[in-house]
Amino acid sequence: MSSPIKSKYRFACMSLYIFLLLFLTNCHKKITNSNTENTLSANYSLTDSKLVVGTCYYPWYTGGQHWNSTYMRDKLNPPQPPFLGEYDCASSGIISQHVKWCVNSKIDFWISSWWGPASSTDEVILAHHLRNKDFVNNMGYCLLYETTGRLGSLPIQVNDEKIHRFLTDLEYLIETHFIQSNYMKIDNQPVLYLYLTRTLNGNYRELFSAADSLLVRHGYNGLFIVGDEVYWHRPDKSRAQYMDAITCYNPHTSVDWVTDAEKFVVRTESEMYTPWMELANEMAKSFWVDVLPGFNDLGVRKEAQHPVIERKNGEIFEKMLVVADSILSMQSIPLKVLVITSFNEWHEDTQIEPTVVTTEMVKEPVEYTDGFGYIGYGTKYLDAVKNFTRFFTGH
Repeated sequence: MSSPIKSKYRFACMSLYIFLLLFLTNCHKKITNSNTENTLSANYSLTDSKLVVGTCYYPWYTGGQHWNSTYMRDKLNPPQPPFLGEYDCASSGIISQHVKWCVNSKIDFWISSWWGPASSTDEVILAHHLRNKDFVNNMGYCLLYETTGRLGSLPIQVNDEKIHRFLTDLEYLIETHFIQSNYMKIDNQPVLYLYLTRTLNGNYRELFSAADSLLVRHGYNGLFIVGDEVYWHRPDKSRAQYMDAITCYNPHTSVDWVTDAEKFVVRTESEMYTPWMELANEMAKSFWVDVLPGFNDLGVRKEAQHPVIERKNGEIFEKMLVVADSILSMQSIPLKVLVITSFNEWHEDTQIEPTVVTTEMVKEPVEYTDGFGYIGYGTKYLDAVKNFTRFFTGH
């Protein structure tokens, strides 16, 4: 028979074991940062008279995924890889360097690609970004809800099943992401950026209404939906009226004149952004104006033969920023939001993340460059963003 002392000892050990087991089981569900006195509060109001800058961030480079020679810069002769090499987004050092680059360039938040609960992107954000003090203390974030991964192939037909899936995802996000102090909120509404909302058909009104109701039940003022609605079609408020902000993830379009980058910039301003901003003002909605440095997806989907938007060594990005200044100055809502596509979408060569620095313009192999010149640009695009925030006139 065990002695009373040994029994108490075993009981204490068992209690401690159960406590640790419960703690570890729940630590993934609700991750909070221990440096609470330093954590960033990413709370804004539409009445704030200020410029806020975000960039689309892809945490999918992890565990060997997504590099695999599927980006154009790797196929150049010689290659122009990321300055940090083919990194892992779960690396603490990589996270810290990305944050430092963004903070120095006056970028306020990441729009982080999210493919669902327990996806690799979700794991990287929860288990690594939110455990990194540089990220938590200095960088806001919201999620880019990948509709094609969560709600089905395009065009998306919104029905009861899709609404249930979306609300289930929101329940998860309420417990894991929206509770974070550095998760972006506008007027006490967690921000969720929805990709390709312009393809939604069916009962999308109920989708947005049910989402708002769910968030209200959890103590928020609703869900701040940023819809990827702006594109080359005629401005239409049939869906946009149910959103809080509209945006264009990427103004690239598969028509031949896109390869004339100068014309692309001019037409983006006059034919897309200007009429959509007029509609946003009419609806009293925010317009998150997007800029990109160029586009080339020949490294990942060459068979599609999408037209290339050349960068012209940073000239096109500079012109896009001038357009953004002009369009944002039209907005009646005081809070202005600039979005950059992207920080690190290397597959489509929209990234502004630094490459290695090179001195010669490379045009080979033509099957991947389409005859346009590419150069290792270093921090050129980050520097351009910083300069834009210094001289922004659209307040």
